[in-house]
Amino acid sequence: TGINPLVLHDASGYNCYTDITHDPYFGSLTGFVDSDLDAALHHVFPSETQTESRLVCKGLIKEYYHGYNFHCHTLQPVYNPNLCLFFLQRLR
Repeated sequence: TGINPLVLHDASGYNCYTDITHDPYFGSLTGFVDSDLDAALHHVFPSETQTESRLVCKGLIKEYYHGYNFHCHTLQPVYNPNLCLFFLQRLR
């Protein structure tokens, strides 16, 4: 996913650490969800006549970058923001 836990064992704040990676409430905190992708693709393809282009690109993102669920009760998959932004920049 490109999302790795950060461990700062020498930092003074480490004793306040709480692992939220599997908490469904925070499931979409670390990436883009479908609505984020829709908004970004609408920005790249603003015309209503470009709906097909948006759908094709969203399908490619889902196919190649998959969607990750960090918890079995997560409502929607999360996508790596770095990879999605890289893809979107190439569309311009």
